[in-house]
Amino acid sequence: MFSYQERFTKFSRKKILVCFLLLLVSVSTAQVDSLATKTYSELRTLFKSAIEEDAKRAFEYAKAAYVRVASTNKKQQIGESLYFLAKANTDLSQNRRALEQLSEVIAIANQLKDSSLLFKGNVLKGNVYNDLGEESNALAAYLEADKSSGYSEKSSDLILLSINIAYIKKLHRDYEDAVAILKENLNLLETITIAPDKKKRYELIILMNLTDTYLRMTEDGNLQNIVNAEFYNEKGLEKCQYDQNSVFYYVLWMNQAIIHFEKGAYEESIAVANDVKEKAIATNNEGLTCTAYFYLGKNYFQLKKYTESIRFFNQAYDIMKTSERRYSNEILLHQLLTKNYIQIENIEKANFHLEIFTKLVNDQSIEDLKVQSMIHQKFDIDKLKKQVEKLEIKVDDQKKRKIGLYVASGILVILLLASIVFYRRKVRKINEKMVQVMKKVEELEQSKVKTTAKTQQRT
Repeated sequence: MFSYQERFTKFSRKKILVCFLLLLVSVSTAQVDSLATKTYSELRTLFKSAIEEDAKRAFEYAKAAYVRVASTNKKQQIGESLYFLAKANTDLSQNRRALEQLSEVIAIANQLKDSSLLFKGNVLKGNVYNDLGEESNALAAYLEADKSSGYSEKSSDLILLSINIAYIKKLHRDYEDAVAILKENLNLLETITIAPDKKKRYELIILMNLTDTYLRMTEDGNLQNIVNAEFYNEKGLEKCQYDQNSVFYYVLWMNQAIIHFEKGAYEESIAVANDVKEKAIATNNEGLTCTAYFYLGKNYFQLKKYTESIRFFNQAYDIMKTSERRYSNEILLHQLLTKNYIQIENIEKANFHLEIFTKLVNDQSIEDLKVQSMIHQKFDIDKLKKQVEKLEIKVDDQKKRKIGLYVASGILVILLLASIVFYRRKVRKINEKMVQVMKKVEELEQSKVKTTAKTQQRT
C-alpha cells in the first residue's frame, strides 16, 4: 500500500508532466499559427537567416513557405521553397528525402528555363551525393550544374563548383590539387563583382576547406602543414568574430580543437571540442556533433584514458551507423577503437573493429583511384582542353593581328615609297619648272639688253 504522501507525490508528478506536455503543444501550435500568418517573402527571409545557425528551425520556415505556395500556380516559388526544404534536409542528414525534393526542383527549373535555380539544384544534388559517399553521382550532378550555369569563368557560381571539386579531391587524398584550386578561387573572389555577404560566405567555405586539407596533410609528418592550417583557420575566425552563432564559426572552432590536438595540447583540444559538441547538439548539427565526439575520443586515447576514449568513439560510431552520411574519419575510428580494446584486453571487440577497419581500407583504396581517375577525365582534362582551345583562339587571333599588322605595314611601306616617288617627281617637276622659269627670265633679260643697246645706237 502506498502512503497518502506517496500517492500525492505521484499524482503531483503526473499533473506536472501533463501540464508540461500541454505547454509544449501550446507553444508548438502557437509557432505554427504564427508562421501561417506570414507571407512567402517573410518566410523566405526567416529561412535564410536561420539556415546557417539552426537547420531544424530553418526546416520549419521552409515547410511553411512551401505550404503557402504549394496549391498556387507560382511555379518559381514552389521550386525555390522545395530547394529550401532540400537544403534544410541536407543539413539535418535527411539526404534521401533531399534528393526526392531536388528532383522536383530540377524538373521545375527545366520547365521554367530558370538557369539559376537549375544550377543551385544540381550543385546541392552533388553535395548530397558527396555526403552519401557517392562521388560518381556527385560529379555527374556538378557536370550538369556546369552545363546549366551559362556564366563566364569569373562567375561566383563557377567558383562554388570549383570548391566542390576541390572537396572531392581532398577526400580522396589529392591534397596538392585541392589546395591549388582553393587558393586560386580565393584570389579569384577579389577580381569579380559579388555581393559582400555572398563573398564572405564563399571566403569562409574556402578557408575552412584549406584548413581541413592542411590538417589532413599532417599525416606526412610535415609540421609546416599545421602552421598553414592555423594561418587559414585564424583568417576564418577573424571573419566570424561578430557572428559566433554561425555554423561557419563552429566549424572553424572545431578546426581549432583539431589544431590543438595536432600540436599535442590535448586538454585545450578537449575544452574546445566540448564547447563545439554542446552547440552542435543544440542546433541539430549531426556532422559537427560526430566530429566533436571523434576528437574527444582521439584526445583521451592520447592521454591513455582508454575507457573515456571508447565512450566518445562509440558515441561517434552510433551516429555513423544510423546516418545517411558517409564519414571520412570512419576508417580511423575503427582503427583507434581496435587499439583501445587491445589496451583494455577486450579481444572480441578488438577483432570486431579490426575486421571493419580492414574492409574499409581496401574499399577506400579502390574508390580513391576510381574517383581520382574520374575527376581527371571529366574535369581536369576538360578544363585543360578548354584552356588549350582558348589559347588556340588567342594564338589564332594573334596570328590574324600579326597578318593584319604585316598587311598594314606593307601598305604603309608602299604608301611611303609612293610618297617618296611622288615627292621626287614633284621636286623634279618643280626643278624643271624653275629651270624653264630661269631660262625665260634669262631670255627676257637678254632681250632687254638688246633693246637697250639699239636705243642707245639710235641716239
